[in-house]
Amino acid sequence: MQWNRSVVTRRRGFGLALLAGAAANACGDPTGAQSEYAAARARWRNTAPSAYEVTVGMSCFCLSSNGATILVRDRAIVSGRDPVTGVALARADADRYPTVERLFADIAAALGNSESRVDAEYDVTYGFPRRAYIDHRVHWTDDEVGYFLSGFHPR
Repeated sequence: MQWNRSVVTRRRGFGLALLAGAAANACGDPTGAQSEYAAARARWRNTAPSAYEVTVGMSCFCLSSNGATILVRDRAIVSGRDPVTGVALARADADRYPTVERLFADIAAALGNSESRVDAEYDVTYGFPRRAYIDHRVHWTDDEVGYFLSGFHPR
């Protein structure tokens, strides 16, 4: 039986490519979530204003509200208000909502935990998370949190 050398070489190359792909998925970033996070975080570091206003909505079993429009200055919440009624929120109520920086930290922590699942979408201009779904423990119930950021305005 004669072997066609080019077919054997292509098959070997294909097998090596499959093996390399499997290895990358086993210990790399199979969903691209970490690389998307890193790119968005870098974009935020380069474009983040020192002050901004953003409306943060949360979906979880931990909080029931209309969300909050928060004013952030130097990475800290200065004030918050109900985005529907416009009524000012008590400081403790406003602090329950994450700043962009805190949301990045929460996403990073979840990405570093093999028991977590993260699904996020980032703003193309500033890089902040426009939407983030974090399931801290995929085998637990009711620990998931969804964040929705809108109305971002540098101040």
